[in-house]
Amino acid sequence: MIKSLSRLMLPLVIMPVMAMAAETFQEGKDYIVLDQPVKTASANKVNVTEIFTYSCPHCFKLEPYINKWAETLPEDVEFKQIPAVTKGLWGVHARLFFTVNALKLDKNVHEAIFEAFHNEGNKLAAPEAMAKFLTKYDVNKETFEQTFNSFGVSSQMNLAAAKFRSYRLTGVPAVLVNGKYRINAPKEKVTAVADFLIEKERKLLQEKAAPASTAKVETKEEGSDETNVKSSAAKED
Repeated sequence: MIKSLSRLMLPLVIMPVMAMAAETFQEGKDYIVLDQPVKTASANKVNVTEIFTYSCPHCFKLEPYINKWAETLPEDVEFKQIPAVTKGLWGVHARLFFTVNALKLDKNVHEAIFEAFHNEGNKLAAPEAMAKFLTKYDVNKETFEQTFNSFGVSSQMNLAAAKFRSYRLTGVPAVLVNGKYRINAPKEKVTAVADFLIEKERKLLQEKAAPASTAKVETKEEGSDETNVKSSAAKED
């Protein structure tokens, strides 16, 4: 009797595990296919881009999930955060983001800026407030102002603005995979959908690479008499 019950229960135990392993996400529900794909920086990797702004409460809530996930990504996935560049506060904060990066400050500074805006009441709406905030990270006012207004930071702003326009976004945060998909899921589910789409794109990259590898092998065999002789001898043996 016990053995019979065990046999009946075994499928019930396995089925949930299999269901979890085979979890899929639906187009139009969990993610959206972009009408016009956007060219990515690296053709040999799967690119994931998060477009955000410091003042966005949804971006702030997504950060712990996206940051923890980003630390586990394999080498064939390239993750990049890009601030939304528009007029007003979003644009000012975008320049602050690129200034922090240009100064090579620790990535935790970005988290501190989020905290300052949403939990400490410091809106960092003007360069003077930003300069004062960064003094705790050993950045003096003069260095900040030079970097904030530098050609390099302005160039990064222009590139980010072009990227923001190309995605035709109407809001943030926006997490995009390989310039083809925009994730449309709650914050707790964003990284799982990203993993699903990454695997989808990884398979496409592998399929594209496979014919090229086969062609190289065939060319080598056809162009080498010695290889052909050895191959024939092996068949005769």
